[in-house]
Amino acid sequence: RFLTSPLLTRVIGAFALLLALVSLIPIPLGHLPPAFSLVVLGLGVMERDGLMAVVGIVSGTLSLGLIAGISGGIFALVTGS
Repeated sequence: RFLTSPLLTRVIGAFALLLALVSLIPIPLGHLPPAFSLVVLGLGVMERDGLMAVVGIVSGTLSLGLIAGISGGIFALVTGS
């Protein structure tokens, strides 16, 4: 119940907005990890299930790291550094 309090619901909403914006990056199949995290996070908030919300936050953080690594690799490949 702690993670589904009104204040933390807004924080989770901001995190979901970040995941939604990251899913707009045009990387082939790069939208799938953030979209999966959004689905799990949305189900956790809708059902007021803290464990599912934690799973969504953890998978969202991992998907942000994955997309950051892919974007960094593409940037290094394009710039030649």
